[in-house]
Amino acid sequence: MPEKVFFWDGYLHCARVLEMAHARQQGDDDPLMLEPVFGRVKKPLSPEAAQEFLQQAGASSGAPCMSERLTQLKGLGFLAQDGIRFDPEEVLIALSQYASAGGPGDPALELFFYRKLAETVAENRKTARYVDIIDVGIPAIVERVDDPAPGGCIAGQQDIPAIGALIDNDIGFLNGRFRYSDGVSTRFHAIWLQSRERLHRGPSALPGVHVHIGRVLTNRDIDALISDRSISERSAYAEINRDLYSSDEFRVAPPLASHGTAVADLAFGADPGSAMADIPLLAVQLPPEAAIDTTGTTSESYIVQGFRWLCHRARQIAADKPLIVNISYGAMAGQKDGGKFIENQIAREVAMAEADGQTVHVVYAFGNSRNSSQVARLTLPPRSWTRAPAWMVPPESGFPSFMEIRAIGTDSCGQERLVAPPARTRIRLTEPAGQNSATLQARPGKADPPLEIDSGIATCRLYNQPERALPDRPDQIGCLLLAIAPTRPPVQGIAAAPVGDWALELRNPTSEPLEVVLQIQRGDRAPGFDRGGRQSFFAGHFVNVMENGFLTVDVVAPLHNAGTNSSYSTARFDGPDGEPRIHTAGARRVVLGSSVLAAYSGEAAPWTSIDGPTAEMPVDGLVTYGRTASGTYTGTLTRLSGTSAAAAIRSRELLMAAIAP
Repeated sequence: MPEKVFFWDGYLHCARVLEMAHARQQGDDDPLMLEPVFGRVKKPLSPEAAQEFLQQAGASSGAPCMSERLTQLKGLGFLAQDGIRFDPEEVLIALSQYASAGGPGDPALELFFYRKLAETVAENRKTARYVDIIDVGIPAIVERVDDPAPGGCIAGQQDIPAIGALIDNDIGFLNGRFRYSDGVSTRFHAIWLQSRERLHRGPSALPGVHVHIGRVLTNRDIDALISDRSISERSAYAEINRDLYSSDEFRVAPPLASHGTAVADLAFGADPGSAMADIPLLAVQLPPEAAIDTTGTTSESYIVQGFRWLCHRARQIAADKPLIVNISYGAMAGQKDGGKFIENQIAREVAMAEADGQTVHVVYAFGNSRNSSQVARLTLPPRSWTRAPAWMVPPESGFPSFMEIRAIGTDSCGQERLVAPPARTRIRLTEPAGQNSATLQARPGKADPPLEIDSGIATCRLYNQPERALPDRPDQIGCLLLAIAPTRPPVQGIAAAPVGDWALELRNPTSEPLEVVLQIQRGDRAPGFDRGGRQSFFAGHFVNVMENGFLTVDVVAPLHNAGTNSSYSTARFDGPDGEPRIHTAGARRVVLGSSVLAAYSGEAAPWTSIDGPTAEMPVDGLVTYGRTASGTYTGTLTRLSGTSAAAAIRSRELLMAAIAP
């Protein structure tokens, strides 16, 4: 009897297939593929043992004793079992959190680690013996490399009023806008330049070795690059990228205008002598693959690991000072009740920091999907088929197109909330030419066509993602996930889907009317990253409407703008002072002293757990869009619009409030 295929969700299944296709194209039929797992240790060590380990390991995460010491710790012995690998700094972060909490009833020991891709239920069960699996991230084909150049020690600083931080792509950390008033010293105490995961060469490729996710540059490293007059900013970035990335398209200098630099400048950029010029910074630069994959699947684990690292480094710099973190990344589709792993885990990190005396503010972009024709709400009559709006799949799309389907239910307070669709819900998809049609139905944890009989991406596939629940965490609400293959296959061996209007029908299997919400999953393509191509949307109509005396547009039912907010934006946490620590920023357009919601700025829905963004910031004007910001390189300029700009402006407000006398 064949072993049961391990299934986490449809996004990861598609990502696995694409990664394997890339490997085969490179001539590697049996690549080493690792996947990140975030788990809760079932039999953790005592907080005292964790504290003892931290004292012996010292400040350096690269201490030679790390691998050997970890295997001796009760509860962490699984790190040396079954090919488990880890990033040593992540283990230090997890143990530091655990040791500082301590005592009965405090949070269990939770951390990221890496395992060989679990393809069967039996392989996943090996990990589940040691940890409760909370989330599984996108797999990476791992190459073995020499150890990365170690970062120097962080130079100390006194009288720090607050710390600014961001997680983004292509951050111009050498730019003069991020230097102290002397013009030659960087304000970045450290920046984590992430890449896809890599391993040591040679004997260190045995179980228990370290995983490298890029490299860390400290302020001493950055200052040395700034002071080296023999190399330009562009050449310095190119040299670093050649070391970081394996793909030639990324081993070059970043573009003149980059999302990360513009966000960093609007949030924390400074002129010499200004109050902001005294504020130290931290940053996490995401791998370029995260910017290309606009579904958010690639970036999720990197963002969470990066956020944990930022909080840890901020505690090392000034544990009693506020930390403001800007995250202008997001994805549209989701359950939007605070339970998505990335938003829930970051909220937990904020709460743990608060309990340890560290104030952390997080600012998210609320999303740019309003009027993007991504959300539809339908009423399905009992036991009958209902046609949905056509699903427009464009040419030159290098990634699969996804749609999440959930029903609308009510919570204990009578409020609308998304729930898993009823069992036996059926989907019918017809290709644009009308010649091929597929009626799909899948049980929870299964797919149609079945995963077991197809090693590639079918032209279309229906995944039934089951509900998952863990103690003291929100439920992961089940959904039906439709996937249509890329229309521009990035590698050989991947089927190409037909371009055009896909007809979509849904059958209600119950004897009562059924309300469903359809969400097309896509995000914003960051400047300089075009490989993802155009993205899918619903066919529909727009009408002109008046808002605050201004003419704007709105979609026509069954399309809706309600629910077009980012799925990262619905978790909440308030500090002991009653003030929010998690902020979301929408964008407004200012015209002759009045303002209107920007046509792209997302909206909440009755079935989301929030009413709207916590703040709406002026971003666009009557004839101009965006705010002027620095380009990637010193002395260059660009403009940044969208709720990314709004989040950066809000981050700056929070930081200035934190340092105000």
